[in-house]
Formats: sequence, structure tokens, C-alpha cells
Amino acid sequence: MFVLFATSASAFYHPHEEKSFLGWMRESNQLFTGEDYHSRFGIWMSNNRLVQEHNAGQTDFTISMNHLSHLTPSEYRSMLGFKPTLKNRIAKRTDFIANEAVDWRQKGIVNPIKDQTPDCGSCWAFSTCQAQESQWAKTHGTLYRLSESNLVDCVKTCGGCDGGVMDAAYDYVIKYQDGMFMKEEDYPYVPRQGACKFDKKKGTTKVTGYMNVVEGSEEDLASKISQYGVAAIAIDASHWSFQLYHGGIYDEKSCSPQELDHAVGCVGYGSENGKDFWIVRNSWGEGWGEKGYIRMVKGKGNQCGEASYAMIPIDA
Repeated sequence: MFVLFATSASAFYHPHEEKSFLGWMRESNQLFTGEDYHSRFGIWMSNNRLVQEHNAGQTDFTISMNHLSHLTPSEYRSMLGFKPTLKNRIAKRTDFIANEAVDWRQKGIVNPIKDQTPDCGSCWAFSTCQAQESQWAKTHGTLYRLSESNLVDCVKTCGGCDGGVMDAAYDYVIKYQDGMFMKEEDYPYVPRQGACKFDKKKGTTKVTGYMNVVEGSEEDLASKISQYGVAAIAIDASHWSFQLYHGGIYDEKSCSPQELDHAVGCVGYGSENGKDFWIVRNSWGEGWGEKGYIRMVKGKGNQCGEASYAMIPIDA
């Protein structure tokens, strides 16, 4: 649920807020002029007040102004590019007993955070690649940086910057790219869809299938992450508290386990002061959240859908 934003910078604001807004523009490398300046200032000002009100009464997690603080609700939603399909997803529950805590970043199989930019709803491609990168590194010892643009440009069963889904991307790569991905250095990321430039001679890694998590089962997600590695998951990220998340364990009572709109990665889970959390890898740059990550509450009814649409790629 989104709040209604102020539409004019002249409406009930204090001079110090405009000074802060100008400072934010410099820090976030944003430049607005004319009418755009006024509308962006109004949005920013409303979000800034949300930050102050939330942090004054919230203890589980904090929010802050970031490089997304000027976006309209429709602009923000366009970044959330997970588009679920009606495909029958078959999943077998694992009998593996999950470790108490897991963080695959500590094993050196997780790449630095990337940034899809607000201009392209390509989260599905980033989710697909990050799981494949880590799975290959876990199994074969080499951590590649794979090309999201390869998927954005080539996967015909997804919508490029208009959204997609991870299993469709894996299916396409298996069928049309012999299970291979191109490296980012050979196919750099551009936040728009272009002509497909896949070159099999430069293909690397291998995916032959993927293991689905039992829908809605946080226990199965934890067991499979513990045993097999990093997962590609989808979540409900529609709330302003997610857009402006800064740190702590995200516990959003308005979250839905069914209305999923954003694809991310899950690199592990843990507990802090008796509260369990998932370690979720986003694709909005290191300036968002906890250096690009968010800890989302675990064991609370699959609150934001972390286990509703999750999978781990395999190569054998």
C-alpha cells in the first residue's frame, strides 16, 4: 500500500527541508529542474517525513532516504519486475536437517552487489544469475560474474525490462543456450532491452535444471539453502518500508506471501536477539539497505513470500 505524496514543493514545507533535498541531490547524483524539481521535492519531502515518523516508533528495522526516495509509486513498481507464471511447479521436500545458521557469503561464493537501476525491471535476470554464479562456484570453485543483459535481451519467454521469472529464464538457457550463460565482461549490463547477442563460443558455467522449494515452506527453503546453496526467490516488495529500508530485521505486517512482485536472492539465514531472519540479496546497489542486503523476518508465516516461489539451479 502506498501513501499519497505531496505534489508541490510549496506545500507546507520548511526551508531546511529544501536544503536537505539539495544535499541529497548532490549525494545521490540526481539533477532536477523546473516542474520536475518541484514534483520530485514534494515526493522526497513526503518520504522524508515517513522516515522520521517510522524511525521514531519502530525498533525492529529502520528506514532512510536513499537513491530511490524521489520515485513515484508507478516508477517504483516498474522496478519490481517479477511476473509469476501459472506453470505447475513440482517440488520434493528434502529430509536434510538445516543448520542453525547459514551465510554463503562467508564461503566466498557470492559476488558483490549489483545495480539494475530504476530504469529497468530486470530483477528476475539478476535473481537468476546470482543463484547460478553461486551454485557454480560452490560446485566448481570458480566465481564468475554472469551477464544479466544476456537474459534481458535473449529470453523470449520473459519481458526484458518489463519483467520476467527465474524458472522461465533457466528453461530458456537450457533449451536455447545449451545451459550456458555469458560473462558480464563479454556482455555488459545495459538497463534496457536490446537485440540478443548471445555467443556460444563465450558461454560459461552450466545449468541443467533447478530444484523448486515446496511452496510456502520456510523449513524446506532453509533445508535446501543449507544443503545446496544460494536460492533465487520472489518476495512482496511493494511497500514504502521496503523501498526505504536501511537496516535491522524487516518485519512488515502488511506483507503478503502470495502477492509477489520482486525477484531477489537468498544467501542464508540467522538469528539476532531471538528473532530469526533471512539474508536477502537485492540488486539495487550497495547504497540501499545493509550494503545491498536486507534481513527479512523468518518463521512468521512466510511473511513476505520468501518461500512461495523459490528455486536453486543445478548442473547435474
